Amino acid sequence: MPTLAQTSIRTHKYPLIAWLLLSALSLIWGSSFLLIKKGLEVFTPFQVASLRIAAAFIVVAIPFWWHFRKVSLQKWGFLLLSGLLGNLIPAFLFAIAQTQINSSVASILNSLTPFFTFLVGVVFFRKKALWQKAFGIFLGIIGTLLIFYQKGNLQFNAYALLIVGATLGYGFNVNLTGKFLADVKPIHITTISIFMVGAIANIILFGFTDFLSTLQSHSKGYEALTYILILGVVGSGISSILFYKLLQVSSPLFASSVTYVIPLVGVSWGLLSGETITPAHLAGMSLIIAGVVVMNKYK
Repeated sequence: MPTLAQTSIRTHKYPLIAWLLLSALSLIWGSSFLLIKKGLEVFTPFQVASLRIAAAFIVVAIPFWWHFRKVSLQKWGFLLLSGLLGNLIPAFLFAIAQTQINSSVASILNSLTPFFTFLVGVVFFRKKALWQKAFGIFLGIIGTLLIFYQKGNLQFNAYALLIVGATLGYGFNVNLTGKFLADVKPIHITTISIFMVGAIANIILFGFTDFLSTLQSHSKGYEALTYILILGVVGSGISSILFYKLLQVSSPLFASSVTYVIPLVGVSWGLLSGETITPAHLAGMSLIIAGVVVMNKYK
């Protein structure tokens, strides 16, 4: 029987489902930066990050006891590493960075992920360095720099390095998952990896922060809690299933290109929440889209 990937309508050599998953993830993750911003209005970065992963933990806590039996213990080390690089560590880095960087800029910086996915793949995983892919990523990077271009200067904030570190982690995670967990179902990867890092997040949240006190004392505590719960359940839980499914029906570099579309969503939300957008932003986003087209034209 032919597989879904074989029978789906293909665009640029990828199945239609890959493009649908890419679009859904762009919308979900593009909105996550605004949700982090809303959460930070009440909670500390450590509370936001740990609560985000703890919320995702709630989603997988019961299914975990079924799914963990489906995966060999030899894979558990990679599953923990995937949870750390793809969820827990980036959650803290983004939350801390967004205390000094607005949501639009954070979403733009996130577009560095395909660059690091490509670089890590070539350097550490012996992936073929096609010049077409490199050129597509180059366009995306130039587009990102244009978005930082303000009043004749490139404005740089040291907190941006935290997001750069997070995107480097994403790059490693994408390649590790594609190489060592390709034969593991997305639902198993998500459930087990989030369960493990979620346990860590719960220890941090309830053992090392005053989360409950803040929740009860702040007038907008429960409103902010709602934003972070949405961020955790959808942005870290459900989206992880979609992402690993995308990895299985496409390629690591294609899957990571979701971060080239995320700025379009993130900047749009930022604009609606009062942040500004300039002609340089529009030019940068145009180059980012062009980079996606060029990069994904070659499988």
